[in-house]
Amino acid sequence: MPGDPMTTSNSDEAASEKGVLKAPSQIIEAIKNDDTLPFWSKVSWGCGGFVHRLGNQGLKELALPFFNILLGLNPVMIGLILGSMRIWDAITDPVMGLISDNTRSRFGRRRPYVMLGGVLSGVMFPIIWLAPTGWSENAILIYFFVTSLVFYTTFTIFVVPYLALGAEMTPNYHERARLSAYRAFAYNSAGLLTLWAFRVSQSDVFGNPITGTRLISVFIGLLIILFSIFPACFCKDRYYKAAKKQRIVKLVESFKGTMRNRPFVVLLAMIFSTEIGLGSTSVLLVYINSYYIFSGDIKMGATFAGIYGTVGIITVFTALPLVVKLASRYGKIKVMVVGLCLQI
Repeated sequence: MPGDPMTTSNSDEAASEKGVLKAPSQIIEAIKNDDTLPFWSKVSWGCGGFVHRLGNQGLKELALPFFNILLGLNPVMIGLILGSMRIWDAITDPVMGLISDNTRSRFGRRRPYVMLGGVLSGVMFPIIWLAPTGWSENAILIYFFVTSLVFYTTFTIFVVPYLALGAEMTPNYHERARLSAYRAFAYNSAGLLTLWAFRVSQSDVFGNPITGTRLISVFIGLLIILFSIFPACFCKDRYYKAAKKQRIVKLVESFKGTMRNRPFVVLLAMIFSTEIGLGSTSVLLVYINSYYIFSGDIKMGATFAGIYGTVGIITVFTALPLVVKLASRYGKIKVMVVGLCLQI
């Protein structure tokens, strides 16, 4: 984030506040010796990955099966609504980043929003699925649009400061990779829930899949609230004291500075391309399984989608320690390039 003293350690922060600058060699040595995070801090920040997956993928993976397969709404309209949410995110995410950067409070500039956004997201998630089935198609679509808009706004309040908090927890190159592994573990663990949610909703214990989806959404909302507490309460907002003295950053200035950062722009392009592949796969999987492979058997289609996704997540769990080790030994860029080539 603009103005962040991202290359200083705790001792360097204190020195900078006194106007004393350390030599680069001293900074590097401080990073080596003093910036290994406690295990509980890494676990707590990693728990936010659970919220990240539930908020980021939960609605997208349930929306088409619920509103199209169960309620019979036009899938084109549902897709347009989901696409409009991405455009809304493109507007609100930078704004939320600016608000968080310029916040001055005794609780820090990240953690208050992590807590607030997590609680609001957990409350809003179940509301999305409560549209009365007796309404007209247009009324349900409007309901879905409005509730999704509110949900993604509250989720932005959580996720943008949450990811910024993780980037600021340590300047240690290798420790950041290990920190990301904790988040990846929690993120993919939550994936098991979202992948199987539609299949579980069809269990006879719920009576019908509409009721099942609504009850499961309440459970997901409670998990969002629970797991957002950990990064909000048990992670250190490292640079909030230094941030109190930095000048207020304007939105246009911040955007221009970001777009001038060529490596960051290249990373954005990589994320954009991989998200297209991941997003289209997750949306189409239930349809291809149900209507093509299993000739209209929705339960079998949802079951196979869950199995397919579970195998993928187990693969991620197996590969995580290896990826962290390779990144520490050969560098993150080389490992990332290999991963992109494999995806292609």
